[in-house]
Amino acid sequence: MNKKPKFCECCGIKLSRKRYGNRLESTTAFKKRRFCTISCANTRKQKTKEAKQEQAKKIHSVPNSIEAENLAPLTYMLKVMNDPNEPDDRRDRMAIAAAKYVHCRAKGTRGKKDDLQEAAKKASTGRFSAGKPPKVVDIKGRFSES
Repeated sequence: MNKKPKFCECCGIKLSRKRYGNRLESTTAFKKRRFCTISCANTRKQKTKEAKQEQAKKIHSVPNSIEAENLAPLTYMLKVMNDPNEPDDRRDRMAIAAAKYVHCRAKGTRGKKDDLQEAAKKASTGRFSAGKPPKVVDIKGRFSES
């Protein structure tokens, strides 16, 4: 079995399984490990200013097709979703994003809150309904209406 030697991604030192007392590091942990030490793992290569600007352009750029067609966001999402040349994951994301604007609730359907309110009204009638308010008596013993 030919095993390729692993090297630290930061400093390039050849990696070997660590020893913990008499035990060796597990093979699965060794296969997942990419750095020789914690300090190597914590060091990250700093991007140059140009690389940062390039990445920002990629993230914030709007495809020329949108600018030329001047599409509304929902129309664009539907167009991407129906385009067979687009990657499947992108089409799926567009379908999920557009669904809440295209598929709304039908007019005749009732939701959970409506059903709960109806049940509360039924329960508050009959035996559990609100009682009559108390009669207010004047000091002289005459009834007064409120």
